[in-house]
Amino acid sequence: MNIDKIQKNISLAPYTTFKIGGPAEFLVEVKNSTELEEAVRYAVDQELPITILGGGSNVLISDKGLEGLVIINKSRGIEVGDLSSAEVPTTAPRHQAHGSEFYNTEDLTYEDGGQRKTITLDSGVPMSVAIAKSHRSGLTGLCHFAGIPGTVGGALYNNIHGSNKHFSDYFLEAEILEIENGQVTKKVVPFAYFEFGYDQSKLRNNSLGEVVVIVLTVTLSLYEGDVEAATEYANQWRKRKHVKQPWNSAGCVFKNLTPEQQQTIESVTPSWGYVTDKILGWKGKQIGGARISDLHASFIVNETGAASSYEVLELMKSVHGEFRDRFGVWLEPEINLLGFTEDETEGLLVKIAKK
Repeated sequence: MNIDKIQKNISLAPYTTFKIGGPAEFLVEVKNSTELEEAVRYAVDQELPITILGGGSNVLISDKGLEGLVIINKSRGIEVGDLSSAEVPTTAPRHQAHGSEFYNTEDLTYEDGGQRKTITLDSGVPMSVAIAKSHRSGLTGLCHFAGIPGTVGGALYNNIHGSNKHFSDYFLEAEILEIENGQVTKKVVPFAYFEFGYDQSKLRNNSLGEVVVIVLTVTLSLYEGDVEAATEYANQWRKRKHVKQPWNSAGCVFKNLTPEQQQTIESVTPSWGYVTDKILGWKGKQIGGARISDLHASFIVNETGAASSYEVLELMKSVHGEFRDRFGVWLEPEINLLGFTEDETEGLLVKIAKK
């Protein structure tokens, strides 16, 4: 690749929705999947740790920054394919309507239906673009993820959920790079490879051992459905999130409760936002520039625009610590913590990614 494109010591805050993060040792922006592959192979040749950022949502980056090469993935390729007869497994949802104070889609009428057709997207395609392009192509299904920032690659990594659907409900296969012992292998892998769960995949849960995986493209199976209804559904879903979802954040901080955890604490809902607000009374609590959002208590916001990563982390640890002490229940963060040590994240169920 053209090494002149690589920048040194660049702040990562502007590349995240939190607007928080120290410098990247090295940083490069890529415009397509070919450049992404070239950047990865260059980093491997130079023995540099690799971090991929798409939309920069769902991450909290340490104020110390990140070592190695940070690749800003702006690949935008989209290709509609043939009719698909493949059966896509579904991921059992672990969320439900949370009442009038929390957005839901119970009154919206869109249902998936029709023949299925494939669409292949570069991992850097923003979800908003993927939704719009699929609708223009007569394909529906992604409307459930309207209003969620981030990219297709991030959606796969986290197996995002929207309404009562998961990204994996539409997933067929992905083209990836596997990095092991300094060797890069390009391959296409199926649904089973990713071990999907609620807001979970093999990529996120660090079950890969010494293998590093980079996603180049993702192929989905969508429906030749009612585009007009799907578009209206997406618009309404997006508007509701705009009212309740703060954007100077990284998304919901912790995963919702499992049915067993919900029963243990006798909560009327599995929503972490409800627990934070109504049970713990932590809505609006603040440490430094980090605040539990007044709009929705599932979110921590960069209230001042100058919050540090450690203020956010301390607020996470504090609210979770009180919950853990009161109920004996541990929750897993939904956002990804990058550049922190095990000592810094002590008290949270976090697996530190291998370098």
